[in-house]
Amino acid sequence: MRSWACASSAGARILAAAFVLVLSSCSDSTGPDLLLSFTADRFDGPGAPPLTTAEGGEGRITVQGSLSTPCLATPSEVIAEADRNRSELELRVGWVPAGDCIPSVDVFVYEAVLGNLSSGLYQLRVLHVLTGHAAYVALEEDVQVG
Repeated sequence: MRSWACASSAGARILAAAFVLVLSSCSDSTGPDLLLSFTADRFDGPGAPPLTTAEGGEGRITVQGSLSTPCLATPSEVIAEADRNRSELELRVGWVPAGDCIPSVDVFVYEAVLGNLSSGLYQLRVLHVLTGHAAYVALEEDVQVG
């Protein structure tokens, strides 16, 4: 099952839906449906933004991280989509600029919870996608769900 979540305005959800369709890959969901909860905010804290990490829990995996963009765009959308193929999970966190880009770095922090997972070892891949710019693997690791 594909799930997606949006971090802000309803108007840009159309862009987010288009983004999801572009990123979608074919995979067969197995077992119960994968649930995704996602939040994102602009990073305005002191120091460096957090690295992308994942932690397994009871029936879930929590991913926390940061996404740097190549320009400032107001408004911007940060969205997420997740796919499951047996014990392989892929979380795609994407940035969709909705306005003109001014060359500079903008940073967003996010938390994604992949839920409704049974106990076991999952191969997690977190992909960051910067619409119109680049995509890269932010994290790839095995995560134990208890």
